[in-house]
Amino acid sequence: MVISHQNLGEYVYANTKMVQEANRTMRLSCHEEFVSWKGIVDPFWFTEREMPEDAWEKTEEGKAAMAEAEERNAAQGAVQSDETEGA
Repeated sequence: MVISHQNLGEYVYANTKMVQEANRTMRLSCHEEFVSWKGIVDPFWFTEREMPEDAWEKTEEGKAAMAEAEERNAAQGAVQSDETEGA
């Protein structure tokens, strides 16, 4: 399945590069495990993409939001650790 901002119709030809990129995107979004229909794993699926220069994460707003999220996650981890130690 491909989700697009364009009306692509029912079927669209996908070349090998498009399929590999879709597989990498799905694999990189997995937190712990993924399933390969044919049991084949391609090393390309494990390569990180280079972030584009105009990525949101590189804007001042993006940097501030990510720092805030990191602080919030660190605080939540500290609370969970304290709860575990107190049990």
